[in-house]
Amino acid sequence: MQISAGAKGFLFFATLALAVSFYAMQHRQRGNMHTTLLRVAFPANDAISDYDPSKIYYAHQYIILENLYSQLVGYDTKGEIVSGIAERFEWVGNEVRFYIRRGLKTVDGDEITASDAELSLKRLFILQSNTHGDISRALCGKNGIKALSEKCENMRVEDDYTLVLAFPQKDPFLFSMLTSVDFSVLPRKSYDHQTLKIIDYRKTSGPYYVEKSISSEPLELAANPSHFLYSDKMPVRITLIPSRVDKKSIALTLFKEGKVDMLTTAETAGIESIKKYAEGTKDVEIFKTIPIELAALTFTPSGVSRHTVSERFVIASLIKRALLSSLTAGGAESTIQLFPPFGQGALTEAQLASLNARFENLKDSVFMGKFTAWNLPKDSWPELQKIFPNADLKYVMAIPGHADYKALGLEEPDLFFHRTDTSIKEDISFFSYYMSGYFFSIHGEKGASWVKKYSRTENLGDRMKMLNRMHYETLSEAITIPLTFSPYMAIVKKPWRFDFFNLHAGTTFWRMRCN
Repeated sequence: MQISAGAKGFLFFATLALAVSFYAMQHRQRGNMHTTLLRVAFPANDAISDYDPSKIYYAHQYIILENLYSQLVGYDTKGEIVSGIAERFEWVGNEVRFYIRRGLKTVDGDEITASDAELSLKRLFILQSNTHGDISRALCGKNGIKALSEKCENMRVEDDYTLVLAFPQKDPFLFSMLTSVDFSVLPRKSYDHQTLKIIDYRKTSGPYYVEKSISSEPLELAANPSHFLYSDKMPVRITLIPSRVDKKSIALTLFKEGKVDMLTTAETAGIESIKKYAEGTKDVEIFKTIPIELAALTFTPSGVSRHTVSERFVIASLIKRALLSSLTAGGAESTIQLFPPFGQGALTEAQLASLNARFENLKDSVFMGKFTAWNLPKDSWPELQKIFPNADLKYVMAIPGHADYKALGLEEPDLFFHRTDTSIKEDISFFSYYMSGYFFSIHGEKGASWVKKYSRTENLGDRMKMLNRMHYETLSEAITIPLTFSPYMAIVKKPWRFDFFNLHAGTTFWRMRCN
């Protein structure tokens, strides 16, 4: 069959138009793929197997886990408790009923049901290693359970989409406690049911799963399109690029060099450095919380037993004086209390005056004795060694109270420097976490009993008296000495922007938006 010259011309131009259209479509797709990738500076390079919702001590662990796993309930960007894996939840008498979302699946298509939620709670109760609250005794009895096959008498699955928990009485703090990542729902196929160790980080209940985890390469997360938090405006892929070299942060350098797009709230590049850089750059956006990051010194039980209250005040006062200029130069504000003055549990004027007078009387004090301190800022060591010639200063990637001293080959220090988020309102997860360590004047079993009594005290005024008393005792006994408050800060390159909550110190990647 012969084709006329006119027809040949038409076919040529039609083919050319299709080719141009195809090229444009491919170009747009490549552009979209570029904007859906977010390269993040990350202050750790741990193996993914080190991450477990039942064992969270560091901010970077929380960030990874809050993106991989969802909880029965959660917080929205206004700080209100909202639906999570449970589409609805309610108290019916002394029972709380969770109605699981239908059709919620892992990226590989395994449906998440009420049985997954029940088994996840049992796993947590057996491991007994979580730090943000404990409801195991209320649900499984004083003796607890030892295996997933055992029954918890006050927990039942009515059907695939209904989980029921029964308590002796209504707990007004239950839902806020269950927002903690400790109480994540793990798909049943994601962990070994004998050892309880997580074996598959592709099978997750959260908006992201682990796409690639190779020790010599950055960790890569990918979005699960079937998740209820999924949005076509959020990052589809996250590359976590290690940002610490020789225990020092190079995050801001990576950001300036265009090697990463974002620094998280867990970074240590320094608030002032980030602010200065952002002021001279138009193509970035900054997120900042209210001042809820507390820098503090905490004495361990070993330090308390070796040093009197007066000695602890002297040591802490001298350290604070040495550190304060460098801490406040980064944008922090000096503080004398553990909770922000605008938060619940703040000190009274009389209590503040008493503590201020105590520090005022220590102006000319010196301390020539021995003590061991962990994790004081390294740039302060030369000055601190002059002030404390007999001090043993160490940098250890561990938190006293949660550290395995035998594995570290070290003894418990007398005190340690740390940064943490603090509470401005009643937060049982916060109280539970710090009662599990050395932060307050009581801890361990006594601390757990305090939390239990607090949560069962119905009158708000009575609870505030308990909290204020605990706060003041901790300070007056020189257990924890607060240094400064500062905001958490994150920075990202446009067109990305933050849709975060300014009372939350985490980094929820699914709330990032691309304009």
